[in-house]
Amino acid sequence: MTVASDPLLMLQQILADQAGDGAAELRLAVQRVIDGDEPSLDAALGLKPAAGERSWRTTAALEERNRLICETALTFFPGSSNRERAEAIAAGLERFRSGPDWWRYRARKTCPYPQGLKANFWLILKVLDQNLSADRVRKVLGCELGLFVTQKTADDSFNDQ
Repeated sequence: MTVASDPLLMLQQILADQAGDGAAELRLAVQRVIDGDEPSLDAALGLKPAAGERSWRTTAALEERNRLICETALTFFPGSSNRERAEAIAAGLERFRSGPDWWRYRARKTCPYPQGLKANFWLILKVLDQNLSADRVRKVLGCELGLFVTQKTADDSFNDQ
């Protein structure tokens, strides 16, 4: 039997005052964790991924990163092709990530830049701190902006294979 933690007991008390099917489902999930029938609240709510699947946190982070990449492409490179956008974003992210600005401000909770390309790079890296290749950025732009990854665009050359 799992020993209930104070946050779980507090959550159970909060949910006891709530009406509706959603609150009832949450109350049952919390109770299953308290009783030891489930190892965690993630598992009790069906949020724990199966083997080989991404967690909901990873999926949400990837979606947010992709949204920010598309916003960056459309805002700062409006007249460029997807290839040019991808190369500029990948190179800029790599430069920003390896430079002093990211290392100085990466632990901050809020973006130190009021706006601009550095602000977008900071937000992208804050979601997922990793380098991205131009190819990966291009695939993100292709999928998010309504193109299939295999679909050729006007900026694609034939020797790109």
